[in-house]
Amino acid sequence: MFFGTYHSAGPIWYSLAVFILSVMGAGCILEWLRLAAGSVWVAVLFHGFWNYFIQQFYPALTMTTSAGEIMLGEFGGFVAVFYVALALVFWHFRDRLPKLPAEGV
Repeated sequence: MFFGTYHSAGPIWYSLAVFILSVMGAGCILEWLRLAAGSVWVAVLFHGFWNYFIQQFYPALTMTTSAGEIMLGEFGGFVAVFYVALALVFWHFRDRLPKLPAEGV
């Protein structure tokens, strides 16, 4: 992010803040899906589909503007808000995850 082109049209600090929030929210969601399914493949597919839609499909449907890039896309504020809100929903339902066996048993 600091030395390449992997950031939004906005300032680097904005891209970094949005990316950190998005990764934390997505991490919570992906881990919940992995534990609920008992397999890493659900999280792998989710991540792959997300990358396709956010990098290829949605940009093909919209006109790119600098204001739009700051709100939408991989480094958009709406993505971070969406991921954090969805992570809170998954966190609320954490008691529905299967119980893991105790260590040493």
